[in-house]
Amino acid sequence: MPALEDALISGYEITPMPHVAQQIIKMISDPDTTAAKLQDVISADQALSTKILKMANSPFYGIPRAIRTLSSAIMILGYKTIRNLVFADAMKSMNKRFGLTEIMMWEHSLGASIASLLIAKEIRFPDPEEAFLAGLLHDIGKQIMNNYDSQKYMQVMERTYNEDVTYYFAEKEIFGFSHPEAGAHVVKKWKLSEELEKAIRYHHDGFQVLIKDNPFYLGKLPIIVNLADLICIKSGIGRKNKYPELNISESEAAALLRITEGTISGLTDKIQKNFESEKDNFNY
Repeated sequence: MPALEDALISGYEITPMPHVAQQIIKMISDPDTTAAKLQDVISADQALSTKILKMANSPFYGIPRAIRTLSSAIMILGYKTIRNLVFADAMKSMNKRFGLTEIMMWEHSLGASIASLLIAKEIRFPDPEEAFLAGLLHDIGKQIMNNYDSQKYMQVMERTYNEDVTYYFAEKEIFGFSHPEAGAHVVKKWKLSEELEKAIRYHHDGFQVLIKDNPFYLGKLPIIVNLADLICIKSGIGRKNKYPELNISESEAAALLRITEGTISGLTDKIQKNFESEKDNFNY
């Protein structure tokens, strides 16, 4: 990122993640953390404990029996899934206001996380839970920018709806930087993985840099998130309108992941159904 853009983003106030969420995420990245220690920290926050159990019992995770205790949730779902549920809850609590704009942003993030995980499973990506988190955080830059100056971000949204320009273009003109750049900056500040940072920074970019013999090869995660984003946009998830004319099968992401039109159609149906069934479990 150019130094000017980095300086611009650094000057923005970033709403801190809740302390308990920070603690849990740090613990999960520590290989010496035990399930018992993790349970102790989570159980100290009754509201978070209740939300995790509610989300863990959703049909999306496909657990054949009810999960009634935190210890069971941690053992059955695993650390990465628990981390993702904590992030999902933390993202909502980081909003300074709770209007239609914030709800739409949240629904799009949730839809993209579900889509990213399902796409990852379809192509046998080795870490579907990392794909879920990348989808969940892919537009965190929008949330940061909207938190800092909601009136200014409303101008961005109005331009995208009224003038048919991209968020990236409108953000660059109005803020001086884009949401992928802001999001990557935040993820780096949170000390998350370089792969996640790249997925967020490049999820709108052309993928010429993804060619394997290129020294800037980024892997499949940004492509998965890009495809998930396109499917959510076409389906109207977190958007005012649907875009049925969007031909995803001809996208660069579909070509690079070698996903056919039929597979995209099946994934789109599955993503829409899972989103509709899960948005109440991950409710705002």
